[in-house]
Amino acid sequence: FPAAFQCTKDSAFLVTWMDQTQWQFMYDIAVFAGWKVQRWPITWCKTHTCMNQASQYNFTKSTEIAMVCRKPKATLAKVASGCVVMASNEQARKQYGHPFAKPYECWEFLIDHVSIEGQLVLEPFAGRGSGVVPLLKKKRYVIGVEINKEHYDSLLNNVQNHFLSMNPNFIFQ
Repeated sequence: FPAAFQCTKDSAFLVTWMDQTQWQFMYDIAVFAGWKVQRWPITWCKTHTCMNQASQYNFTKSTEIAMVCRKPKATLAKVASGCVVMASNEQARKQYGHPFAKPYECWEFLIDHVSIEGQLVLEPFAGRGSGVVPLLKKKRYVIGVEINKEHYDSLLNNVQNHFLSMNPNFIFQ
């Protein structure tokens, strides 16, 4: 959070997905770094069947949250009428080949509210591209970073497929 605060513009947002148990810890670090934190998270209510490896002890986790942090001068690009997104990740799991891919509806909600067309967005945990491709579809410039070689290779393939779907004659160099 401190490094992100120091290297972003005065009107920047930072959005990070997390488990509910991490909220207070992450909130405190973000505020200490200078971020203004949305008091209630964006909540993704999963409409697909979720896995539960300890179903004899725990309810199945069918929600995830995203913390939205902003620099003091930042304002939402679009007024939000709520903070809940209901969506299944079935299509994203198939498209990106990863069980934890976020669905397009989650990304679309965040993209529409914290960025504008033509803006540069950093996706520091790009994975296989479930966030990068929607950013490209919404006409944002994206810097995607991924440490896992397998995920990175898949990310490149998914980005290529996105561009080829718009222009089948596109040539990559």
